[in-house]
Amino acid sequence: MSHPPHPAKTHDQALAQKLEQAFKLHQAGNLAAAAELYKDVLALHPEHPAALRLLGILAAQTDQHDEAVRLLSRIARGKQADALVHFHLANVYSELDRLGDAERHYRLAIKQNDRFVEAYNNLGNTLLGLSRAKEALDCFDQALLQRPTYAAAYCNRGNALQKLARPEDAVESFNKAIELKPDFVEAYNGRAPCLQELGRLPEALVSVETALKLRPNHLTALCNQSRVLLQLERYNEALSCTDKAIEHRVDFADAHVSRGNVLAAAGRSQEALTAYNKALAIDPNHGLAHYSKAFTNLLNGNLIDGFAEYEWGWHSKTQSRGKPHAFIKPLWLGSPSLEGRSILLHAEQGLGDTLQFCRYLDLVAAQGARVILEAPAILREILSTLSGVHAFVDQGTKRPNFDYHCPLMSLPYAFKTSLETIPCRSHYLEAQPERIEYWKNFIGAQGFKIAIAWQGKPTGSVEWGRSFPVRLFEPIAKLPGVRLISLQKGAAASQIKALGRDISIEVLPDSFDCADQAFIDSAAIMKCVDLVITSDTSLTHLAGALGVDAWLALKKVPDWRWFMDRPDSPWYPKHRLFRQPSHGNWLAVFEQMTAELKTLLANSNA
Repeated sequence: MSHPPHPAKTHDQALAQKLEQAFKLHQAGNLAAAAELYKDVLALHPEHPAALRLLGILAAQTDQHDEAVRLLSRIARGKQADALVHFHLANVYSELDRLGDAERHYRLAIKQNDRFVEAYNNLGNTLLGLSRAKEALDCFDQALLQRPTYAAAYCNRGNALQKLARPEDAVESFNKAIELKPDFVEAYNGRAPCLQELGRLPEALVSVETALKLRPNHLTALCNQSRVLLQLERYNEALSCTDKAIEHRVDFADAHVSRGNVLAAAGRSQEALTAYNKALAIDPNHGLAHYSKAFTNLLNGNLIDGFAEYEWGWHSKTQSRGKPHAFIKPLWLGSPSLEGRSILLHAEQGLGDTLQFCRYLDLVAAQGARVILEAPAILREILSTLSGVHAFVDQGTKRPNFDYHCPLMSLPYAFKTSLETIPCRSHYLEAQPERIEYWKNFIGAQGFKIAIAWQGKPTGSVEWGRSFPVRLFEPIAKLPGVRLISLQKGAAASQIKALGRDISIEVLPDSFDCADQAFIDSAAIMKCVDLVITSDTSLTHLAGALGVDAWLALKKVPDWRWFMDRPDSPWYPKHRLFRQPSHGNWLAVFEQMTAELKTLLANSNA
């Protein structure tokens, strides 16, 4: 005689069958029906872990993120929480941009399963979102250690390497992702900006075009394509890319910013400002829109608004100024009083920016402050002649105690700088007398001596369009009595060898500026020559800070600090600015310089 089934066993079987049926519906994409069955299971067993987890995943899939958090958190707090529960909850938090919570649950998932490859990968992406690229790279490497064929981890690793300013390594990582998955859209798209950073523009364009062939309406790829075309000065095509992205999604703020950048580079400043304002109407906290708007205002001489917007650079993930809030001590931006207090003024951008904005140190010292200057160690010697500084600190070394801090490039904002109030002195740096004497004897007194430079850092977006071929100096070199003396080092200096005998350019010995201190020989040589002619590099700021006569060759739409159209610089009283009359027209610049030099030499001889 058979016994009737046990009630509890029958109940469990019914739950299991209902859950299995729900799961099949879920897999088949019938989400509404699956949700109802999951809810039926929870009505009978409110804390059923599988039903809570699966309904939470389903809620996330249908963009019910708050509901997903509620459901998954119920399991995550209990003893039955496994690595998958923490993983899925972390994914939901990531969608909600609650990156701190996402990091915590990814780490809990990894703690329970230290071979959870997807958790390492997603944790890496979360850390990238938190601007912790080095830690992110470690996560991607850990994922690849366990699964060497994980294409997504190679792609994300490339993103981390790009953030760490390692574009060559990033390209290699993207290439590996593409090798493993030839139709990997994100890898082609991610590789393009790195190739662009390396100056490999044709390859960058092919990479982003491949991404768009695979996914024609990829909005970020359209913006990346626009950036490459912009650097190639193909402005109409670049605009078409941004317009296509906006047509596809009118509220895509990044596309409006990209459009503004193209318009700004083309010299259409007012239209650029309109584009940035459209982006800010969509996202008032869009850091890059504020940052780009800042430079357009500054370029047009609107310094008050420009420097105010520039402070948004702290909030831009793309054009970050650093991490000002990493300081425990408060940021000083003009108040409170510094009388009897100490302040750390720290360099945050390139060497040229440091040379330009250290002019403000006197103003800070005049507030009654004890000024501590933190700058790259290689600038210590050249900055040692600044007045108003009580102590120098090399970047990366231990800082003394201080009451406030301020980045050098925030000082114009702190002092409410306008065109009329730019601190402008004949000079504020000095060259070392013994080096001046050495180079004076080395160079000799004969002829009209011109120190020249034509190229800055060969890669990087800052350098776009600023450099020019050394051969353009030929008409100047042929002027009677003129001597050209090269201040270039590295690859740019080797270009002189290819000139032949047509152009005579004097090359300095290997000992020139070879010490661990930058510019100390360049500064001395600038004091020994009659004129400096340079592209827009840190050397032009050195010349301005030393107060020597300098001619600066500028592209059609230059860096913001040179403004538009004017032939002089309110930053450097002994500078003359020679501007391209049209995009890419360096020949006209050097024709004007040559004519001016002929007049100058004739007057000098007379």
